[in-house]
Amino acid sequence: MLPLQTQTVSVPYESTAAGFQLFTPGSQSLVPELIGFEGCDFITAGEKASTSLLIHTKRVSLHESQLVAGGVALVAADPAQPNAPATVEVVSRDVLRVKIPGTVTPTRLKRWKEDGTEDIEDYVELYLSTPNGISNRLLIPYTDPDKAKKQADEKKAAEAAEKEKAAAYRLEDPILRVGFKAVGDQPGTRYVVPAALPSVQSVRLRLGEPSGVMPTRLRVTFKFAAVKEEPGRGPITVQAEALPAGGGSSGFYAIRDEDLEGLTAQLVRLRQSDPGFFETVDGKTKADAESQEILVTPVFGPDKGLAGVTKTAANNLKVVYMKKMKAD
Repeated sequence: MLPLQTQTVSVPYESTAAGFQLFTPGSQSLVPELIGFEGCDFITAGEKASTSLLIHTKRVSLHESQLVAGGVALVAADPAQPNAPATVEVVSRDVLRVKIPGTVTPTRLKRWKEDGTEDIEDYVELYLSTPNGISNRLLIPYTDPDKAKKQADEKKAAEAAEKEKAAAYRLEDPILRVGFKAVGDQPGTRYVVPAALPSVQSVRLRLGEPSGVMPTRLRVTFKFAAVKEEPGRGPITVQAEALPAGGGSSGFYAIRDEDLEGLTAQLVRLRQSDPGFFETVDGKTKADAESQEILVTPVFGPDKGLAGVTKTAANNLKVVYMKKMKAD
């Protein structure tokens, strides 16, 4: 016959949660616990933003619970201040309803993506405290609505910078002002003609890394989208030639004056099909245009010469239309 054995245990009889385990090894079993959340997948960032969530918990004190989210203490309803907004409400011993402002301080954590690259994500830390202790940490994703747009803009800027760095040609004068005159007063009979501007303009290109044999000239093709879209109508191309400028080895090439005049004339005709071309905004400036692409072909040797590989310039030409007085 086995001898009898005696074991002494502590049996809690107050401040216990509903359904609490009867035999407990100590008071640490009364510490609150945060399990999860529902209502939204993330907390929205912003000065005027707020997110309401249901927090699943264990062992909540009905009257002595304090909740902190991202460094901000959430306030329960106070009978003495009925007009004060409540940001936390005890629904039951297992559920809390919280309203988290978008101005909380997030916690930044590193995460590894599937492709092996490192990413940083923002979370809001939640802690619950009662007279029995402090709960575990509950992390809720913290999302900035403009974050995706910012990341896309940063990626686009980085790609543009990389493209410009690797580009063989760059437009040094990216803005061209084109003057025009409106001829005719009756609708349906009006048209525009080029008009000279008082200031002399130039359009120059620069080689990215001038080395070796320098081209004797450059064949430049500007591609513009048609103002009036029609089925099967592609971009409109304007061609010009650029000659060395500032010394033969400087890497700078300027569009010839006669080609520049032809370029401005074609850019004016380009807008002939635009019904609103005569309606200027401030009496001088008309809506701008921008080339879709600039193709540059180096030419070596005199006359026709030997053409090299055609490449795309790093940037595009912006055209500003300037209205002059009516033609005589």
